[in-house]
Amino acid sequence: MRGILYEGGPYAFWVFLVVTIILGGAAALATGRAVARTWRPFAPVPFQMLILSGFVCFLHYALFNEPTIPLKPIGAALARLPSEPGSGIADLIVAFHYVLTTFVILTAIAFAGFRTTRSRQMERQYPWAMRRAGAFGWGVKDRTGV
Repeated sequence: MRGILYEGGPYAFWVFLVVTIILGGAAALATGRAVARTWRPFAPVPFQMLILSGFVCFLHYALFNEPTIPLKPIGAALARLPSEPGSGIADLIVAFHYVLTTFVILTAIAFAGFRTTRSRQMERQYPWAMRRAGAFGWGVKDRTGV
């Protein structure tokens, strides 16, 4: 997991757990729940999670001096993009892999918060027609009320 989710160091796993999962995850969960509570669609949430991912990566850098966005490889990849688009895009993905990993984790947490809140809303708002189907879904009641 080291090198994929977080940069190495003796306390890197704990830093990743506290900053990304607990702090960033709490903000992502609150965002997903807030969007669901206002009956809005999930579509703008990934953009919000991209902003939150940048903030979480900045916290990694500012509090623990962890490299998150290497500027030299990004510049080299952007310079290579017009002549070799395939390798330029691949180099950009490698350069941004911590941000992308954080983005995927936070978007998944936001989606979980969104779906659990929305399933509760559907059951509470339409008790005669809807029932909860697990933590993330809802279904239509049949005529017997089950």
